[in-house]
Amino acid sequence: MTHRSPPSLSTRLLLIALAAILPVQVLSSCGKADILTASLATVLALIIAWFGYKQFILRPLNALVKAARQAASAATHMRVEPALKIAEFAQLAAAINGMAAAVRDRSGKRRASEQRYKQLVDSLPEALLVQQTDRIVLANPTAMNLLGAASVTQLTDKSIMEMVHPDHHEAFTQHIAQLSKGDLLPPLEGKFLRLDGTAVDVEVTAAVLGYQDKPAVQFIARDITFRKQAEQQMRELSLRLLKAQDEERRRIARDLHDSTAQELAAMMTGLGIIEDAIVGTDGPIRQHFAECRQLAEHCATQIRTTSYLLHPPLLDEMGLAAALKHHAEGFSKRSDIEVTLDLPTSMGRFPLEIELALFRVVQESLSNTQRHSGSSTATIRLLHDAENTVLEVQDRGRGLPFAVGDSTQLPIDRLGVGIVGMQERLRHLGGRLSVISNDQGTTVRAILPRSGI
Repeated sequence: MTHRSPPSLSTRLLLIALAAILPVQVLSSCGKADILTASLATVLALIIAWFGYKQFILRPLNALVKAARQAASAATHMRVEPALKIAEFAQLAAAINGMAAAVRDRSGKRRASEQRYKQLVDSLPEALLVQQTDRIVLANPTAMNLLGAASVTQLTDKSIMEMVHPDHHEAFTQHIAQLSKGDLLPPLEGKFLRLDGTAVDVEVTAAVLGYQDKPAVQFIARDITFRKQAEQQMRELSLRLLKAQDEERRRIARDLHDSTAQELAAMMTGLGIIEDAIVGTDGPIRQHFAECRQLAEHCATQIRTTSYLLHPPLLDEMGLAAALKHHAEGFSKRSDIEVTLDLPTSMGRFPLEIELALFRVVQESLSNTQRHSGSSTATIRLLHDAENTVLEVQDRGRGLPFAVGDSTQLPIDRLGVGIVGMQERLRHLGGRLSVISNDQGTTVRAILPRSGI
């Protein structure tokens, strides 16, 4: 029996390699030369397979992956040519080329759209600013002129809040927060700061939109400096007219009281003397005389009332509280409207200009109640808190025929001249007027800051 020597280390390694490929039965039946031949053939087959995989599969796949990445990064000039005319590769290459063509078409349209948008933006007479992630990314020439910038780089990378006057930061912050919720908001008035630090009055309209495929906020600002100046001049003119009207009322009231009323009083005294002298005359003469005297008394009463309404002397002599009480009593008698007064027990005196403004608010409000509301009651209420003095005149009538909120936000032509006059008086004193009305009645509220009293 022949004894075989143990296999060498190299033979063992070849056997291990072949064991991964050939069945155990095949290896066990082969001799050493056969195993070596099989090993060399196996290695050669592996080399040929690896070369074929790398050349005919891996390289085309790498080309397709690279092309897909270029298409994803918008490298629209690329085009894929498959290394081999394999149907699957050709189909995949055609799909990628089609995708690249679609991207090219869309990119071209987007560039054309952006060019048209830029031309439109540059031609706008209003300032336009576009902000992304709290930074301005676009500003048109009008915006540069409005903010005093020599180049667009002076505005870009700044926040819109850097352009807003500190007094208006809170209002703009709330406005932008509401925009992010999708709310449609009216234009906002405020002030922008130019680069040199000067302020400019603006009316800003903001909207959420997309810019370069990213969300952004577009601000369109209109310079309203001239409009504000005109409004200020109108307010000053209106105030001068109100003051002239007050002076004229005061003069007429004084003339009526000192002249016409006194002459009527003298005439009534003379009529009384004549009435005593014709005691024995017939009935018709005495009746006609009595009617004349009654008419004279009525005229005197009307003169006194007109004089008081033009300018109440109690306002100068005893203050607002006494004037309001006297006016409420007289108004109730003339109109049959019950007026309730709710005044502080010790309200003291205000400056005469403030007392006159508050009295005119009460006077105009009660007059409107009598003419329009149909209410049988009215309430005059004066309130104090830490910051403001508030005067309210309330009725329980039918309300105004249009929706009412803060009077400063209503169209002027829908407000009465009297309401506009009240508003201007209070605005001059640092106060404001509001009119709240519904089918339950109307409340006129005058608010004056305590700091101005």
